[in-house]
Amino acid sequence: MSTAFSLQLYSLRDDAKADLMDTLARVADMGYAAVEFAGLHGHDPEAVRQRMDEVGLTCSGTHTMMDAFAEENLAATVDLHRTLGTDLALIPWVPEDARNSAEAALATAAEFTRIQSALHAHGLRTGFHVHDADVKPLAGGQSAWDIFTANTPEAFVMQWDTANACHAGADPVEGIRKLGARCRALHLKEYPFDGRVIGEGQVPWMEVREAATAAGVETYVVEQEQYGDRTPLECCRLCLVQLREWGW
Repeated sequence: MSTAFSLQLYSLRDDAKADLMDTLARVADMGYAAVEFAGLHGHDPEAVRQRMDEVGLTCSGTHTMMDAFAEENLAATVDLHRTLGTDLALIPWVPEDARNSAEAALATAAEFTRIQSALHAHGLRTGFHVHDADVKPLAGGQSAWDIFTANTPEAFVMQWDTANACHAGADPVEGIRKLGARCRALHLKEYPFDGRVIGEGQVPWMEVREAATAAGVETYVVEQEQYGDRTPLECCRLCLVQLREWGW
C-alpha cells in the first residue's frame, strides 16, 4: 500500500493566500491525500472543511503559534481543529530567547508540557517542528531540541525536518533514529534551499525512508520553501512524483 502524503501548505503560501479553495483542489489533483495548514488566510473553518471534503483531502495537522494555546484562546483553537478534522496542532517555531540557553529551553519545555496537557483534555495533541537553530549545541553541549525531547511527555510530537536538519549540520537520518516513536510526523524537504525538489539534492532519501519506517512515522508531510525557475505548484507536484517513483 502506498504512503498517503500530506503537503504543508506553506509550500504554496502565495497561491493559498490568493485563492485557498482553488489551491486545495489543485493539491488534491496532484495526488496528495492531506494537507498540513499554516493558517487559513481569513477563511471560515467550516468552509475550508467543506472544500476539503469536496476535493477529497483530509487535514493531517496544523502549524499553530503558541499564543493560540493561551487560556483565552484555547476553546477557539480546539474548535478549529475539530472542524478541520485533525487532532494534531504543532508549534512551528519559538523565538530565540525561548531556546538560546538550557534554562530557557527547560522553561519552554515546561510550557510545551502544559499545552500538551491542556489539549489532551480535549482529545488533541501537540508537538514542535524543528528548525536549524534548535539542533545546534548550547553551552553545555545539549541542544534546545535535546532538552525539549527529554523534558516533554511521550505524547508530545517531535516533528523532524530533513532539510532543516541538514542546514544545521545535523544528520537527517540519525535524527529520526534517535527520536524513534516521538517522530510521529516527519517533514520531507530537499536540501539545499535553492529550488531543488525531492531527489535533486543532498538528502539521503532511501536512508530516510528506512529510518522513518523503523520509527513508525505516522504522517509524511512534503514541504517546499523555494522554487528556482519552477512554479510552487510544479515543485510540489514533482516532489510527489519522485516519491511515487521510488515506491513510497
